[in-house]
Amino acid sequence: MTEEYFDIVDQNDKLLGTKKPRTVVHQEMRDWHRATHIWIISRGEQILCQQRSLNKDSNPGQWQSFFGGHVQTGQTYEQAAKQELKEELGIELEVLRLLQPIYKIKNVPYKHHIMVYVLQWDAYIKDLSPNPQEIAELRWFSESGLKTSIEKGVFCNQFDKYIADFLQENLKKPAKKTDFPVLYEE
Repeated sequence: MTEEYFDIVDQNDKLLGTKKPRTVVHQEMRDWHRATHIWIISRGEQILCQQRSLNKDSNPGQWQSFFGGHVQTGQTYEQAAKQELKEELGIELEVLRLLQPIYKIKNVPYKHHIMVYVLQWDAYIKDLSPNPQEIAELRWFSESGLKTSIEKGVFCNQFDKYIADFLQENLKKPAKKTDFPVLYEE
């Protein structure tokens, strides 16, 4: 497998014109780089969650409420989000407007700028093609079921807590492309 390369950005998410291999960026933890998270929400206000494959290098076998990954060299956030949906779930989006950016997270400890998208998607899990190298299991969670699972420590990621709040506060009013706040994680 060919190693991924990331464009290096500054703390304000501006490209610096350099690229580095994933292993170096993650080992040194000095360079800001980009990632995407995609929340998949049904019209019934459930969130599609994944149990991470045991093959994953971080949080294997644990649950998370989003799909996504790193933005590779030369990609935009949208291109990376579309690629991750295809690779992880077999979802091919022809119409980008279906994928709505809702906010941006600046994750200081890991040097990530993360664009968070929401995709309203009503599908049966059996109709998806989860990549077994990425995903062990898929499950729809209700808002209350997700909150309870997060409180019990079933979910592995600090970002999982945001989805329950998003479902409660924002699902009925879609964000405009430029109308998303920047969140900071210390």
